Amino acid sequence: MTGSSEMDEHHRKLLNMGEELRQAFLHGVARAQAVTMLNQLLLYSSSHFEQEEEWLDSCGYQSLVSHQRMHQELVQKIGDKTLALRAEQLPASSGIAVFIAECIRRHVLEEDRRAILWCRKEQRNLVAG
Repeated sequence: MTGSSEMDEHHRKLLNMGEELRQAFLHGVARAQAVTMLNQLLLYSSSHFEQEEEWLDSCGYQSLVSHQRMHQELVQKIGDKTLALRAEQLPASSGIAVFIAECIRRHVLEEDRRAILWCRKEQRNLVAG
């Protein structure tokens, strides 16, 4: 995935949670259960993002502020969808889960991969230098 075994373990869990959410919505999950699943995803992603940002900071990632902003936006999207679903402002449809799962997938496979590869390159340069 990204080449960092610790981060990849976290990313696999995030991707699995997104897929479980998508599957649950496809099979007509009850609104209360959907809200619970979204809350769990929100808690895990927030914790993961905090750890990831600390790691990226420790390697001097040049785009850390931008990456943190992406994390904030993703957490905000999940939170907004959770609140809207809880308030019955959104139907409990698979569109919510597909949207969230795709946002997570795209972030992990594109943005996180780019960041981790940059950090690994920097670490190799320090060792070689």
